[in-house]
Amino acid sequence: TFDSEALTFRNYFDTSFGGFWTGGFAYTNMVDTVDGSFFNLYGVKTGSGYSGSANYAVGQSGAKVLRNDALYPIVVANEVRVSIGTYGYNVVLNGNSNARKFGDTTGTACGCPQGSYPDYFKLDIGGWNNGTAINDTVEFFLADYRFTNDSLDYIIDDWQLVDLSSLGAFDSLWFSLSSTDNDPVFGINTPDFFFIDNLTVDIPFDVYDLNNEEDIFTIFPNPASEMLNVALNGEGEILTLTDLTGKVLKSINNIVSNQLSIDVSDLSPGMYFVMIDNDFKTSKKLIVE
Repeated sequence: TFDSEALTFRNYFDTSFGGFWTGGFAYTNMVDTVDGSFFNLYGVKTGSGYSGSANYAVGQSGAKVLRNDALYPIVVANEVRVSIGTYGYNVVLNGNSNARKFGDTTGTACGCPQGSYPDYFKLDIGGWNNGTAINDTVEFFLADYRFTNDSLDYIIDDWQLVDLSSLGAFDSLWFSLSSTDNDPVFGINTPDFFFIDNLTVDIPFDVYDLNNEEDIFTIFPNPASEMLNVALNGEGEILTLTDLTGKVLKSINNIVSNQLSIDVSDLSPGMYFVMIDNDFKTSKKLIVE
């Protein structure tokens, strides 16, 4: 794996046959915009990361991004820049020995003239939150030849902004590629790689997980089902209990005691967060059974 602040990117590598990348994400600084062969897996068609950045990431279909739980218990999807690789761009444009040129068919499959087949190469992005699939998927077309007017057909060759805000809070994101050029046995013929940069998220509040002598409060029992006890090791101003999206469900203002009890029997089973706000905010995970 490799990390980027609140996020962890999975990488899978097979050490047999001299070693090769088998799945997930790789980070790259390749700038080759000419070589359209399989030997240029890591070069993006734009020639650099977004806005000229030196590094970016390339993913295969099925790649995942995980939230860094230890540092950020709540992360909300925001946006990402997406592009296509030099290899994929050239295959869509010209075809090769394994994949056909987009739009190039005999016309029998769609009843359309040669060169007008409604091909597409699409990236879907979805996720999971608290172990449950998010009820939304964001789709983005890396290449789209479905237009009645063939002059509108396109393959992207720059970094495109993709809005992920509809996905909301997540503990993991998944990325999946699909194409209209497929083999019945081996699946997708179009090179199944995509490129991302500037994947940004929102954090609903500042979270500090202080599991040491400076920890200012403890909670017990955890998991809880009826009453939750909170013991403060110092002074606190506001206590809040939130769900995974940051929505405040319970709060106590102007705390005057070092021992508090909160009724959680009305909460649905799942994960929540208890936060004390004084000079800074400290949060702890709570499991309700």
